[in-house]
Order: sequence, then structure tokens, then C-alpha cells
Amino acid sequence: MTAQRLIEAQIALRASRDAATTVTAVATDHGFYQLGRFAAIYKKTFGEAPSETLQAAGFIRGRSTHKPMKEHSDATWI
Repeated sequence: MTAQRLIEAQIALRASRDAATTVTAVATDHGFYQLGRFAAIYKKTFGEAPSETLQAAGFIRGRSTHKPMKEHSDATWI
């Protein structure tokens, strides 16, 4: 049962497209209330901290981590 909730939490972190998403919210939404323990089990299971998963989804602490693409002039393609 814990394993299934852990997987569902990982899915939620990976799928996050909302800048307001936090690891705390995802953890508690999936029934994890001891956040330090959740983070330790998550890292042991998935090989990264839950915050790293959220960051890879593009958001952490309410800020987008994606950098905008630089515009290229035609001269840069010659």
C-alpha cells in the first residue's frame, strides 16, 4: 500500500505543470505526513529527492526552472 502511494506521488510530481505545486502538498495529498521520512523513502526508492523530480517537471518552489530559448538571428545559422 505504501509503495502504491509512493508511485502515485512520483507520478504527481512528474506530471506537475502548476508553479504552485510543492513537494509537501503532493506528499500529504498521498497520505505521507512525516515529510522527512517520505523524502528518505522516496530517494531510496527512486534515486532522487522528490524536489529533484519536481524540478525536472519544470517547477520548484513556485518558480519555473525552464529557461526561455534564445532567439537566433539568421547570421547564426550560416
